[in-house]
Amino acid sequence: AGHLVMDPQAAERVARVYEDKADQIMSTRQRTDALIARGAFGDCFIGQQMEKKFEDKVRAPEVGLVAILTKVEEILRNMAQAYRDSARNMQSRDEDHADRLGRIV
Repeated sequence: AGHLVMDPQAAERVARVYEDKADQIMSTRQRTDALIARGAFGDCFIGQQMEKKFEDKVRAPEVGLVAILTKVEEILRNMAQAYRDSARNMQSRDEDHADRLGRIV
């Protein structure tokens, strides 16, 4: 009848993919110190400024790499939860419809 039906097992598999990706992002985010090239630009004033500039790009609130990775992880986890919630809601709705249909017949 044109209604979307979501298999709970399939929804869980999709949700797990999103959670696996979120775990990968979290792992990368936790290793951001490795992205900061300590001493790679030398001990001179310009080298220290470049190191600070790159560190600021990694750690800047809201726009730095850490903030972006944190937001991506959050979005992926929310998507996983949305699939789980949707499947649960559809299954509950199907059970309600079946129960009502049983009372009518």
